[in-house]
Amino acid sequence: VSTQSTWEKMKLGYWGIKGRAQPSRLTAAYLGLEVEDVAPESKEAWAETKPTLGLDFPNLPYLIDGDFKLTESLAIPVYLAHKAGRPEFLGVTAEEAGRVSMIQGVIGDLYTTLLYKNMGAADLDAAKAALTEGFAKTQAKIDTLIGFSKEGWVAGDSFTLADILLFMFYDTFTALLGAMELEGPFGGFDAHAARFREVPGIKEFLAEDKRLFLPPGMFLGLTF
Repeated sequence: VSTQSTWEKMKLGYWGIKGRAQPSRLTAAYLGLEVEDVAPESKEAWAETKPTLGLDFPNLPYLIDGDFKLTESLAIPVYLAHKAGRPEFLGVTAEEAGRVSMIQGVIGDLYTTLLYKNMGAADLDAAKAALTEGFAKTQAKIDTLIGFSKEGWVAGDSFTLADILLFMFYDTFTALLGAMELEGPFGGFDAHAARFREVPGIKEFLAEDKRLFLPPGMFLGLTF
């Protein structure tokens, strides 16, 4: 458990949604680190604030820890693991660490294929058709991830960042599909999600977190 004191509380900048900052929030909750969320009030407010923060690569999400400043959604959890003195969260063995990185890349590809490429769909029917086609194209990857998740934790014997990334993938798409009145090939992740929701630190965070995945109406008028 981290001994981080209140005066050291870090600031995590992102919109007031789950989005790309949620893995960092879940990581902080699991590692026992205090992080203060800082949400821009508008795109205009962010445009004004962005150049004043001293970030090397200004973007959201960002993390400010005293004089140290960091951006990129997958760099922040890595920093938090080392900040907490818990590098094993990134994989205990070389094999686990390698699999964490592999799963990170695979899930990123799935987001691109199944969500980001459909953000500009003309209408809901077009998005449903594109998602159905996307599921077919990515079924082998999804089946392999399900196989990993049935063994316990997806990178090996230890709970790692890969489990947070897999849960966020599952959580995002089950919410999206529910809003679209569709079903997806994610039932095999249910057992992993159930175990994940009971992990100390994460359990308490999830009980209190009421953020949406995306701003209301951003994806074809849906709220999820």
